[in-house]
Amino acid sequence: MGCGTIPKSEQPAPPQSTGDISSSAAQLTAVVPDEAAAEPVQSGQTEKLKSDVPSSATLPGQVGEENRTVEPGSPRRKPIPTPQDILLEAMEEHFLFWAFDPQEIKSLLDLTVALPTKKGDVIVSKGEQGDSCFFVLEGSFSMSRGQDQLQVCRPGTSFGDLSLLHNIAQAATVTSCDDGVLWRLSAAHFHQAVLDVNAKHQGRITEFLEEDTFRGLFQADKDALASASVQAFTAGETMLWKGEDVEWVSIIMKGHVPIIDEFGCTVLKSSGSVLGAAELFYLQKHCFGAKAIDDVICLVAGKRVLKRLSPAVLQFLRKHAIMSLLVEHRDPGGEDSDLEFVR
Repeated sequence: MGCGTIPKSEQPAPPQSTGDISSSAAQLTAVVPDEAAAEPVQSGQTEKLKSDVPSSATLPGQVGEENRTVEPGSPRRKPIPTPQDILLEAMEEHFLFWAFDPQEIKSLLDLTVALPTKKGDVIVSKGEQGDSCFFVLEGSFSMSRGQDQLQVCRPGTSFGDLSLLHNIAQAATVTSCDDGVLWRLSAAHFHQAVLDVNAKHQGRITEFLEEDTFRGLFQADKDALASASVQAFTAGETMLWKGEDVEWVSIIMKGHVPIIDEFGCTVLKSSGSVLGAAELFYLQKHCFGAKAIDDVICLVAGKRVLKRLSPAVLQFLRKHAIMSLLVEHRDPGGEDSDLEFVR
């Protein structure tokens, strides 16, 4: 697949004529100009982004598309997505901006700036302070830490958002694998968007904090947690990366997240569970990764929010962290020297 292209579904070959053709069909064929009949749809062609196609060009399959025979069960040709389509979908599926309606997303899109890149360009470097959030429009971008490649960001994905959200250094270096195009959202516009999206979640957060687990909190603590971000993850999406520095804790509001330790033991986390407390208070790095197994919504509190919580809430989180260490970081063989510091 080329850079910035969208894969095309395989199209069925045009129906082959046989010797058994009725006279009426033959007469109809005779009046069709040769130019129109000489444009068969080529199977396996790659459709490019609309911006790459000259305005005077005719896209494959446009001529006679409505008259072309499609066999039962064959995939239909999808409309060619424009750059705006790709970015709109990326923002609609973004873990922060998913709550925006289409008009709000379009308004946010208007604030982005196109940034062409060349192969080998370093977009962000590990350890530097972020000043932008990037959405990938064309090309691919390698996200790495040292010699380890963590993932490849492709069209429709984003990076740089966590650094801005939690005011932390970049956790990885991102390099352009080939020529591409990014759309850049500045830190100022990003933070304003976060405030706007959080305002849309206040009712959800207030209702959640009135549940049994949090009902006894002081109002000041509830107010502090209400300033945390609400993030959404779809089934199969990675929520925690093994070896990543820990800068926040996540409180599950909806959905389920299985935690699988190095020994293969699984602990299923659900609504009210806290992710990352043990790592934040004691281990500093995630010892294992985690993926959502269904649609998950979390209240994510970074250090900025945690500093506003009362000692009682911090003590609760520390107790939760110790319980997580005992359950999730245990040694089945009975050797638990790693836990000596909590005795």
